[in-house]
Amino acid sequence: MVFLKHIINTFLILAFVYLSACNNNKSVPNLSATTKYNVNTDSVKTLYGDKFLELRSIVNKYDPIKLIALGSPADEYEPEVTTLITKLNNKLSENEVFDLVFNEFDFWFGGSTTGPKSSYKSLAKDVYLFAQQLK
Repeated sequence: MVFLKHIINTFLILAFVYLSACNNNKSVPNLSATTKYNVNTDSVKTLYGDKFLELRSIVNKYDPIKLIALGSPADEYEPEVTTLITKLNNKLSENEVFDLVFNEFDFWFGGSTTGPKSSYKSLAKDVYLFAQQLK
């Protein structure tokens, strides 16, 4: 039963992303982090270790696209976390982190799916505090 629920949730998410792409006159997005940015999520997870999981936890807490609330697995935002963590450093200003966070989600989800930039302010603040711990 749990497996069936996971399949249904995955289907709904993919259908949502597909329809959003079609409504925004975009091609159907490729959901692979490796393809989008030529970055391998597993390599980044190995490189950053617990920091990767910490940032993933922050993103999941805010669930900006509400996919976790729909029953998606905890690793749902790993492509976004992968690209975020590779661009973060402790020299970025709070506004630069805010722009980075919003732009990453807008790139991955786009248009109306991303929502207004203002809705990313709290997430970006926590990501900024996280980035202060990085070298």
